[in-house]
Amino acid sequence: MKTTNKLLALLGIAGLAGLSNTTCRAADAAQAPYESRRDLVTWTPGELGIQTFRDDWPDKIYAGPAEFRALEIEPVKDGFTFKPESYFATCAYKAVKISSTPNNLKPGKPDLANRFLESKDFHVDQLPRLTGSGQTLRMPAVISDVKNGGAAFTAVFSFAEEDVTCKVERTDYQITYSVALPPQIRSMRYGPHFRQTIDFWKAESDKPTPVLVMIHGGGWGGGCKTGNGGGIGGLDTFLKQGISVARINYRFNGMDHLTPPVAAPLLDAARAVQFLRAKAAELNIDKRRFAAAGVSAGGISSLWLAFHPDLADPNSSDPVARESSRLVCAGGQDTPTTLDPQQEQDWTGLKWGYGCFESSPRPGETFQTFLDRRDEFLAKGYIQEFSPWYLAAHDSPPVYLGFGSPMPKPGEKEPGNIHTALWGPPLMEKMKSLGVECHMTAQGLKDADPAYPGFVAFICQKLKEEPRK
Repeated sequence: MKTTNKLLALLGIAGLAGLSNTTCRAADAAQAPYESRRDLVTWTPGELGIQTFRDDWPDKIYAGPAEFRALEIEPVKDGFTFKPESYFATCAYKAVKISSTPNNLKPGKPDLANRFLESKDFHVDQLPRLTGSGQTLRMPAVISDVKNGGAAFTAVFSFAEEDVTCKVERTDYQITYSVALPPQIRSMRYGPHFRQTIDFWKAESDKPTPVLVMIHGGGWGGGCKTGNGGGIGGLDTFLKQGISVARINYRFNGMDHLTPPVAAPLLDAARAVQFLRAKAAELNIDKRRFAAAGVSAGGISSLWLAFHPDLADPNSSDPVARESSRLVCAGGQDTPTTLDPQQEQDWTGLKWGYGCFESSPRPGETFQTFLDRRDEFLAKGYIQEFSPWYLAAHDSPPVYLGFGSPMPKPGEKEPGNIHTALWGPPLMEKMKSLGVECHMTAQGLKDADPAYPGFVAFICQKLKEEPRK
């Protein structure tokens, strides 16, 4: 069933009001111009979130608010030089002061032994000299006039008592990608937000290839595609098996003020799949053979994507939105399988997830508050719409659950282990009742099907099978 504009407004502002069988469109939340999202989000003009060098920088710098995290910094005449923290490169910049404007910040008393220092506690001409000391200087800024993808730009830095406008130029840049084989295409944009990017490894093949979408973990509030692939290894294996690989970044929980906050990372996962299908001819992709896998939060995204009804909108004017979001299989490593607080307590004893459905968490909000509001979130449809366990259905694709922790003894819970294997059995039981294939491994627990000796083997074989119609 396709989503109407009225229903989309319900999703964005008041929830689904119990309509758990409806669908939402990734395009409306991830790609539409901001001016057209007023019914979907609490909208702030021009707000894209805060960039940091931990993501796609330094050669994908965008105008707007940013935070530099300088690992090394040294005052020089008329400015300073600095080396920012980055997941995939080493680089250096020189900032030359061109003007300043008073602000209402007052210098604090910085603890120079602290791991994190703040620029607002220093005058620009009294910056501490950091040279690989293990400290990080956080410098909020607003960027403009970006040239050559970030080789030069203007930045207004916030220091104690003044905002300092600088011309910034890159003086050194070396890629240090965290895997041996860099992608052929890095930071391909699938949406307007700076985190909506894809790294793509194209498998060598004369025929269109299957695709595995890797979704990184980090609690939907951290992490990056340039890390270890979200805990899912086997990059070389997939490529040798003729399977192309896409690693995605996504908006974190609450970015762009989507309601509920968890809609941002989940809808981005769907949008990335649709975008890749729209680029099938260019990337030599077989549209019929898509899988997704990730660790922790990335695993939840993968399961959600596997179980959710197709988000394709054939009547959309956006060609990406017309593409399917469906998968032939999915996998989650060390991943929760529900966002229902009562199930969470009953299955694992954990107290987690209370930032997923509350757009403006109240001061001191606790898991008990989340549990007390369960009926409210059910009435709005949030739990039914965004929790993998609720979405699993007869037409769901096969999935594989892997856990690095031992399976606790019967009756035991693990309230201190977010990656507990106790997440697995309830979903296994439901999938079995639905007649849908589901496999699980954990320390001390062997998968009974010898056809799939592990996570990577499962994905490779399923992507090579003839897709179900």
